[in-house]
Amino acid sequence: MANPRRNYDAPMYQNLVQDNLAYDMSRQIPEPQRYSTAPELERPRQPKKQPQPQKRAVQAPVMVVAPAAVILFAVMVAIWIFALQVMTRISTQQTEICKLEATLSEVQETQDDLLIAYETAYNFAELEDYATNTLGMQRPREEQSFYFASTASDQAVAVLERSRPDGLVDRFSDFLADLTSYFS
Repeated sequence: MANPRRNYDAPMYQNLVQDNLAYDMSRQIPEPQRYSTAPELERPRQPKKQPQPQKRAVQAPVMVVAPAAVILFAVMVAIWIFALQVMTRISTQQTEICKLEATLSEVQETQDDLLIAYETAYNFAELEDYATNTLGMQRPREEQSFYFASTASDQAVAVLERSRPDGLVDRFSDFLADLTSYFS
């Protein structure tokens, strides 16, 4: 029976290995055939370079910005600047408030000191004693004190305005009226 693995077109020395995998060293390939040169192959011809059409100059992509984005950015910058101004005003107002509170506390301390000095300067018990013993004054009795309540406003007019200007005749008539009221 024929060996199916055997290539009958190849020379015998090419099948050095049989089914038992033992190398048959007696049948080695002769040296000149082992390193034979490869047959010359025909190289394919290079195709002729055909003139290629000139490429169009490609424009760089232009960056397009939407007008709404520019407006929105401008509004955001304006709001940011306005917020900075408001925060600056607030900080200056807070600084001024702190200074005014410090001044107010100093003024209140001065007021307290002056009130204490006023109360110590005038001793009302001593004043009453001086008025009764030295000046001969008396405390009013209950029947001498009168209190009344009024719904009228609490104001007075010191000088009445005159509707006509003061002339020489008006001054003389006022003088005569004063003399008659004095002697009457």
